[in-house]
Amino acid sequence: NDFATAAEVVSPGKIYAPDYTGGAGGSTNATPAKMTAAQNDNITAYNDAAGRTAGTGAFLNAGTGSLDGLTLVPGVYTWGTNLISSAGTSGDVTISGGPDDVFIFQVAGYFRPGNGSNMILSNPAGGALPRAKNIFWQVAGSDVTLGTTAHIEGVVLSVGFITLNAGATANSRLLAQTAVTVGGTVTQPAP
Repeated sequence: NDFATAAEVVSPGKIYAPDYTGGAGGSTNATPAKMTAAQNDNITAYNDAAGRTAGTGAFLNAGTGSLDGLTLVPGVYTWGTNLISSAGTSGDVTISGGPDDVFIFQVAGYFRPGNGSNMILSNPAGGALPRAKNIFWQVAGSDVTLGTTAHIEGVVLSVGFITLNAGATANSRLLAQTAVTVGGTVTQPAP
């Protein structure tokens, strides 16, 4: 067939693989062509995020590589190393702003939100919350690995692999240049 679905991928999400050869009207090789186009778009998006002017001051190496307890406002953040969050609520991070604000997180190493950590969307003005479609995690390291029952918001652009462990949730698009392993639930961000 052209695509697959899984209980872990919330509708209308679809899973594509290079050996799926179905297509509309019985055409063949539609999926490999779609995957090539999608991967080219993925690389373009990754390069765009990576090419943004690096964060400075409070936006450079915020939390010295740990998201634990941070409140992040709109802008470009840059970490020159790995980025983690601890297990449980001590690893929670708040993304604070409005619905049209853009957050770009450039991570030179891996990104590993810990077991049970959570990303909380907040608007101190009391209006609409930031939207996941405007939050970008550009990860240059080996992997993005969400711990058991961890939650992430935003579009993940990874050179390495992406893994959601059991019970992890993502209000996200997970775009890896290698592989994505889903043991949790992925929901496509609202437009």
